[in-house]
Amino acid sequence: IKASFPGGEQAMEKFFEVNIKYPEVSKEVGIFPTIQVSFIVTPQGKIRDIKNFGPVIDGLLLKEAIRLVTIMPDWIPAMKSNKPVSQSFIVPITFMLDLK
Repeated sequence: IKASFPGGEQAMEKFFEVNIKYPEVSKEVGIFPTIQVSFIVTPQGKIRDIKNFGPVIDGLLLKEAIRLVTIMPDWIPAMKSNKPVSQSFIVPITFMLDLK
């Protein structure tokens, strides 16, 4: 069984939406990328070894994406043979402006 964010993918998207702090400089320049961040979910559900996975389009946005992953709640760990195990994961974080 794969590791998962508590509440599933929609809960993770909501977590990003609520907690993202879009750097003002990146907004002004008009950079709206998706940053891919890789990490490992430990058997205890902790996140470690957070890294960029892909091209760095904007250093400030990469820093914010890593910050978001760092503050995520513990995950539900992966299971193999009814035992929790480590699993690597890649999460895309899309930076968009709310035009409401």
